[in-house]
Amino acid sequence: MIWTIHEKEREATTTADLRAVRERSGAFAFLFPGLWLALHRLWFIFAVYVLLAIVWVAGLYTQYAGEVILIGFLPGLYVWLEGSQLLRSQMAQQGYDIVDLVDAPDEDTAIAEALARRAEGSVAPASIAEAPPTQRLSPLAPRRERDSVGLFGA
Repeated sequence: MIWTIHEKEREATTTADLRAVRERSGAFAFLFPGLWLALHRLWFIFAVYVLLAIVWVAGLYTQYAGEVILIGFLPGLYVWLEGSQLLRSQMAQQGYDIVDLVDAPDEDTAIAEALARRAEGSVAPASIAEAPPTQRLSPLAPRRERDSVGLFGA
C-alpha cells in the first residue's frame, strides 16, 4: 500500500512526530460513510452527511423511493473515493505538511521507513519536497493571486 507521510514540524526524529495516510479508504468507507467520517474526526463533512441522510430518509416517502435508494449510495461512493484526500486536507489545516511517499504494508512500517530514509539522507520526491506551502493538497488552502480579474482572465 502507498502511504503519504506528514509531519507538523520539520526534521521529525520520532514516530510520534509523523502521521501516515493510506492512499485508499477501503470498503468500510463505502459501506458506512458516516461512521468512517466520525472515526476520522471529519466533523464538518460528517454534519453535511447527516443533513443529506435526513433529506434521503424524507425522500424515501415520495413516489421516487427507488431512485432515492440508488442516490443514497453516492455519499458512500464519494467517501470511498476521496476519503484519503479528506484526511490530507484536514491534516493540512492542522499544519501538517506532506514530506514523503512510502510503499509499506501498514502504518507503523511506513513511518519507520520514512524515518529510516531521513536518517540515511534520502531526499523526498522533488514534487513534495519543493512544493511551496500555498500548493498544499487542501481545497481550503489559500489560493494563489492571479494577475487578471474576471471570468475569462482578460
